[in-house]
Amino acid sequence: MKFRGGKGVATALGVCLGLVPYAVAIDVVVFIVVVLTWPYVSLGSLVAAAAMPLLFYVLHTDELYVYMVVIMAILIFVRHRENIRRLCAGTESTIRGPRKS
Repeated sequence: MKFRGGKGVATALGVCLGLVPYAVAIDVVVFIVVVLTWPYVSLGSLVAAAAMPLLFYVLHTDELYVYMVVIMAILIFVRHRENIRRLCAGTESTIRGPRKS
């Protein structure tokens, strides 16, 4: 397998892990559930990115951390623009391999 991408999401996850490990544990479960339900890693990453600020907020972490994680989530969504387009078009690759057009 040739892995491309994911470095930004992994870095954000590492930062969050250092700040609030139990939020990351919950977020990893969210990611896994999404990917097992719909076999798109990019969708799992996007849902996990969207969930992280909510988790930080609900778990009553420092307000500054919540803002920081919101910014990270926005950056992840911006960087995943093409993935979002492919998801909407139904052409995004799945964990099983590239989608047939």
